[in-house]
Amino acid sequence: MSAAVRIARVAALPKSLPRFAWVYDRMYAMVRQQNALQWRFPIPGDWRSPRVEPLQFTVYDADARGHYDWHVDIGATPPNSWRRLSTTAQLSSPSAYAGGDLEVRLASQGQGMDRTRGATLIFPAFVPHRVAPVTRGRRCSLVMWVQEEDFMVPALP
Repeated sequence: MSAAVRIARVAALPKSLPRFAWVYDRMYAMVRQQNALQWRFPIPGDWRSPRVEPLQFTVYDADARGHYDWHVDIGATPPNSWRRLSTTAQLSSPSAYAGGDLEVRLASQGQGMDRTRGATLIFPAFVPHRVAPVTRGRRCSLVMWVQEEDFMVPALP
């Protein structure tokens, strides 16, 4: 991916490590609850499903001009094309950085996410969003993508 689109450091939190289970439990409970209330996508009942992608720890540094331009999380090919929900949890204190707002494009304009540490935003993977350039400090977040449970892959002839 080009630096014009994204500058960030990322690392996966392996689902196989017991020390991360409480994070997966908590985040996926929020995802399931919001999905049941708002969209009712057919998503897995448990985060251990291969249709729940590993959590991504993401760091955007002002020194590196960290950002992620407007994009969607659903792709043209599997497995990204199976994504239904995106989740971002704010890990940094609001005073730890300037800029770096997560903006979600609803209708014709972007709407910023709550910057409170622990705030979590869940939205359909087809919704355009971005992380504005960080101008001071460091913004850290956790990201989770959930794929449709029963997505059928056509059989090849």
